[in-house]
Amino acid sequence: MEKFWKGFGKVLLIALIAIVGLVVVVLGGLNLAKFAIYKDYYSVKTDVCGNPGLTDGFVCQGIAASEENEVILVGGYMADGSASRIYVTDTNSQSYYVQLKKGNKDFTGHAGGLATTGDKVYLAS
Repeated sequence: MEKFWKGFGKVLLIALIAIVGLVVVVLGGLNLAKFAIYKDYYSVKTDVCGNPGLTDGFVCQGIAASEENEVILVGGYMADGSASRIYVTDTNSQSYYVQLKKGNKDFTGHAGGLATTGDKVYLAS
């Protein structure tokens, strides 16, 4: 009887490994198939600029584009609790940021909901 259970355990283990392997192959194949299925999307996709601040604790909350000034604005807060920022990035991925203040104090809240018109930037918080 003990011999039966050892054999059954081996068969069960092999079956589970085969099922997991099959799932991995199917999911990997579907991941590759998306490039063929959605080729129209991937053919028109372009990189406009890099996303600044991701390595220094910046948490993106909002984005806006200013076509007149040819810049992308990304607003967000800092994970360490320092002043929230708006990054200004041109199409060559050259960036700088503005730390936000409310009155004379650093603003550390949500900095999303960006909109631009002309030379003005509006921030909903």
